[in-house]
Amino acid sequence: MIHSEEVKRICAERYLEYVEDLESRIDSVAACIQKQKDRLDVMGVSYDCMQSNGSPRDTLPDGIVKLMELVDKASTDLVEYKEQRDIAVATIDKLPSLPMRKAMRMHYLDGLSWVDVERVMFYSHSGLMHLRKRAMIDIYDAMPEEWRRSLPKAV
Repeated sequence: MIHSEEVKRICAERYLEYVEDLESRIDSVAACIQKQKDRLDVMGVSYDCMQSNGSPRDTLPDGIVKLMELVDKASTDLVEYKEQRDIAVATIDKLPSLPMRKAMRMHYLDGLSWVDVERVMFYSHSGLMHLRKRAMIDIYDAMPEEWRRSLPKAV
């Protein structure tokens, strides 16, 4: 059982940042898919039957395989993101106060910067950071067990 509030905050922040980063991974893979698709479009690929409109090129099959691999990766990441986001929403919803829930949702789930959260919620920077520190301790108690077992180094 962890009793250190600092360790709890570190573990909770790592967990929420992981969930936040999943969305960035999906955006990155989606951009790669679009880039690969654009390359194949220039080469004359028809996605209906996956054949070339012009003369066959040696790189065409590799390009299609790469596109299919990217789509598979995006699908896997999307499933993980949905599952983890649902868990994170449920975890944040367990916070004891509405301002805590609202601030944590806006930053970690909606992607607002802390400065934007301060502005929307009419908090000073120090006031919001104090709220965040308290919320992280409560997040720790509600987050998935595997993240509570992952202790920061030097602890």
